[in-house]
Amino acid sequence: MIFMSLEGKHVLSAEQLQSDMLTWYRGLAVQRGGTYKFTPDLSKVSVTYKEDSAPSQTFGGTTTRAFSGTAITYDTHGKII
Repeated sequence: MIFMSLEGKHVLSAEQLQSDMLTWYRGLAVQRGGTYKFTPDLSKVSVTYKEDSAPSQTFGGTTTRAFSGTAITYDTHGKII
């Protein structure tokens, strides 16, 4: 589970979140590969996110948005999870 809080006027789309998290999970796979001596196939790392359709809530007076999704990456043994 990942929680993220952004301040300011930037509106994050599901597509931008997906792109950013794919970069992050690929980097994580490379780090794990280097640490645990395996070569990850980055084409097998994937993420999918969508904006939840539940009614928006407020937090600190600001409307919130929620996203959900899945990530496929490598564990520390070189296996896809």
